[in-house]
Amino acid sequence: MPQTFKGKRNILEYINEGIKRSVSKIEKRIEQEWRAMKLSDTVLDVAALNEIALWLRENKHPYYNRGTAGASLILYLLQITRGNPLPPHLHNTEIGQTEFMPEYLNGFDIPHDRQSDRLIADGHNIPWQTLWGYDLEYTPDFYLDLYDDAENDLLDFLKTHWLTKLNPKARIIKHESCIQFSTLYFVCYWKRDEFNLDFHNIPSDHSSKLFALTNW
Repeated sequence: MPQTFKGKRNILEYINEGIKRSVSKIEKRIEQEWRAMKLSDTVLDVAALNEIALWLRENKHPYYNRGTAGASLILYLLQITRGNPLPPHLHNTEIGQTEFMPEYLNGFDIPHDRQSDRLIADGHNIPWQTLWGYDLEYTPDFYLDLYDDAENDLLDFLKTHWLTKLNPKARIIKHESCIQFSTLYFVCYWKRDEFNLDFHNIPSDHSSKLFALTNW
């Protein structure tokens, strides 16, 4: 903090200005992502993904977001993903102030008292275009990887929630036919006794485990 501050009012003004700058930066990021969602026609896909992720958490089905979903601040705020894609920053939970620190590559590198909940260092500095694309014609895909024993529960949820209630035209399609008609995919293949998971390598025999929600 600058040493020229002499009174409480000046300090509060400094804090408020910092909050406004941070909020403006975050709002701009959300606006950019929202525009990209509309241009790629994936607003409803994200809405569906949010409902499905919420259902998975409530029913204690762990899941992993494959690919570039972690680049989205909107998905992070919806708690669909866990990693904060904003630039490195330090957040003060007591006053609600967020200070961005561009001199660090990752928020986890910012020095702070890790024993205190007052200051939280976060931010992995991932551009939103990593998910939504730099090309206006780009359409992202959303993959959720789950334990193999979650398949039946998830299929039942999709059928009862979308196929019978929200949209009778919705379909659940499997394996290769998914690629052309959907942006929402689900892969159920983990075994619960697998402690060393390789999230990016799907077993070759998974034709009955890959499915998608489409036309909903």
